[in-house]
Amino acid sequence: MLLSIGMIVKNEEKYLERCLTALKPILENVDSELIIADTGSTDRTVEIAKQFTDNVFYFEWIKDFSAARNSTLEKAKGEWYMFLDADEIFESCDELIEFFNSGEYKKYNSASYIVRSIHTDMKSYSDFDAPRLTKILPETKFVLPVHESLNTYNNPLKNLGDVAIHYGYAVTAREDVLKKFKRNSELLLKRFEEEKGKTPLIYMQLFDCFIVNDVERAFEYLDMGIEYCLEHNDRVAIALYAEKASYYLSKNYFDRVIDICNKYFELPSAIRPFVLSSDAEITGLKATALYKKGEKAASVNEYIKFINLYREVKRGTLRTSDTLMYSFTLATESNYPDIIYDFTEACISTGKYNTAVQYLKSVPISKYADDHNYIVNRLEQEFEIMRHVGYKNIADIYRQLDEFGKERFTSLIRREIAVSDNKKAMFKALMSMKNVSGAFAELIKIYNGHYCADGIDIKNAEGFLKENPVNKYPDMLYLLAAENKDISVFLNAEGCDIGGCLKFCFDCFDDAEIVFSAYNAENISDCAFSGALKFGRSVLDELLQRKKDISAAIDLYGAIGLRYAEAMLNADAVENIRLLPSDIASALIIGNIVRFREERNYKACIAQLSMLIRVDLDAAQLAGAVKDIIRAEQEKMSANAARSEMDMLAMTIKENIRNYIKSGNINAAVNTLAEYEKINPLDMEIDELKKQLANM
Repeated sequence: MLLSIGMIVKNEEKYLERCLTALKPILENVDSELIIADTGSTDRTVEIAKQFTDNVFYFEWIKDFSAARNSTLEKAKGEWYMFLDADEIFESCDELIEFFNSGEYKKYNSASYIVRSIHTDMKSYSDFDAPRLTKILPETKFVLPVHESLNTYNNPLKNLGDVAIHYGYAVTAREDVLKKFKRNSELLLKRFEEEKGKTPLIYMQLFDCFIVNDVERAFEYLDMGIEYCLEHNDRVAIALYAEKASYYLSKNYFDRVIDICNKYFELPSAIRPFVLSSDAEITGLKATALYKKGEKAASVNEYIKFINLYREVKRGTLRTSDTLMYSFTLATESNYPDIIYDFTEACISTGKYNTAVQYLKSVPISKYADDHNYIVNRLEQEFEIMRHVGYKNIADIYRQLDEFGKERFTSLIRREIAVSDNKKAMFKALMSMKNVSGAFAELIKIYNGHYCADGIDIKNAEGFLKENPVNKYPDMLYLLAAENKDISVFLNAEGCDIGGCLKFCFDCFDDAEIVFSAYNAENISDCAFSGALKFGRSVLDELLQRKKDISAAIDLYGAIGLRYAEAMLNADAVENIRLLPSDIASALIIGNIVRFREERNYKACIAQLSMLIRVDLDAAQLAGAVKDIIRAEQEKMSANAARSEMDMLAMTIKENIRNYIKSGNINAAVNTLAEYEKINPLDMEIDELKKQLANM
């Protein structure tokens, strides 16, 4: 038999069935057996285990994990032995199966697979090359009562890429955490006393144990371990530095992280003789600390080092035995996209756009299509970069996207069009894209017509909007209005959210205020009057909400109201405004106000405003804004009138002074000029008059 798989269990019904189901491909495809020792379960654990193997037996718990493991090892018939926990579930075991069936196992003495420990947030995790498989030798056995390990885990070893998800550290119930802490701390402290602290790994195990309940004591053991390792040139120092830096990063102690990482790279050659896999983890920790501290330029350099090291680790060209001592938290596949995101943000903030482009290529968007949050953030970055380096990569980005990504891409393209300073280059890239069809292709043609050609083909635009939901393409409302084309296709569309469409346009287009306020209501077809009323009012509401000038938009709304009244209402209805529906009445009243403003009949305007508030309970803000405009116009007129009167008086006084000078009445001229200068000192003619008097 090639492989014996051993497990110890106790009350593991939560994950055991999933764990054993994931093992079935190995048991079915490799000459293998499954051996399970139960140490006293009181739930369905034994029942579940017996569904997968007949080799289930009871082992009395004696507070020694190695003793329990060895009970399964003693029953093993295989050439190799593998062990795992009941809360570890293989995502895939293809490499492991191939390792044995291809005969590759003959070249090695040991092997590992990746244990991916899920953290309590159930999202983040850390990876560990777990030493779980070994060739069975006569002396092979488990050692240490807790954090047990195989004593014949020897080189050469094979690092398998199969991943087993481990849920043991995802425990959130405080009582479960404390129960596990009590059990492990007792066993570890007993061992620590027996060994007099001369086994370096125990310092890290004590740190991992106490950090959940006594941080100060945990760091006492960790620092003791570092001191011991430095004194004895022990490579466990690598893991201790990584654990310390990782913890401080989680607590946002960025200066401490940077200091620890620097000390790691200063380790003597007896401990760190060459480039190690851990260099990637430590570099990633330092880069992240620099980034979060705000030192973006420095972080870019460290991120580049990390990326290059991480690539070597993933390729297998940099796989050293230090990976077997502790779990990586940053140099993992799941964290790599987040690292690249922060790196890209650092590049953007420091203007290193081409550097960002170069390294983003190492993270294909398509690989993370299921992570919608990542896709949204990644596309935001891609567009920010393209805005500075050009749009030559736009087709490649689009090609990698699924339906969700393409929809987001389309939305960003529409926003990008509004803000880009190089629209022609962007449309050149977009128009050259191959294998693009459907709504996106049609939308690009319409945009291209507006920005780069002779304008929108109204028939194509209307056809597009009749085939696609108008609420999905609100920017089309802006394009039509910007060219003063009929927007009835929006106004007549069933379920059209005019307010929402306008909000999108105001958010995206800097000149939306001007475009919509100056839109000519005469362009709206007669069949869209109902929608036109809503459109005019929505433009006003959006401007009011944004605290923008509504003077022109009042004219638009008023024109719609008067046009509606002319086409749809008889004289009696117009005369009895209060009897009309509020939306019609409001537009008609605003139309009257516009007309009265042109006539400078402000008394009539105020009367209309009073009526507006009575017929439309939602018009208080609008009425107040219109009242302010009317008052400002009145004040301006009064000021102009007063200024004209003052100008006439000034002309009369200056003419009198000139007459006094001509008649030789110098005293009267001097006295009058002095009084005039007091009330109008900025008049430029005063100096001229003084010169005339001086020459007398």
